[in-house]
Amino acid sequence: MFVCYLAIVVAPAVRALRLKPAEDDAAAVCLILIWGIALTGLSTFTGPSITVMDFLICIFAGRCHLFLAGARKRKQLDRSHICRVAQAV
Repeated sequence: MFVCYLAIVVAPAVRALRLKPAEDDAAAVCLILIWGIALTGLSTFTGPSITVMDFLICIFAGRCHLFLAGARKRKQLDRSHICRVAQAV
């Protein structure tokens, strides 16, 4: 359960942190990382339950996944634009 939680919730925040998010994305990343550190200290990595806090953490983790997907899409668009410019030359 611990590895799954890290892979689904904490790892996307760490990856998003490397891309230097701004504004709302940065807030979601920071909150997920702080939550992960807090859970490590408390040794309370449990499965998601139906509480408001777990719901908010899931929303913030989703925001991190969305940020990463947007960054991946922008990178692909930049590559395709570069390819088109290179073909035109």
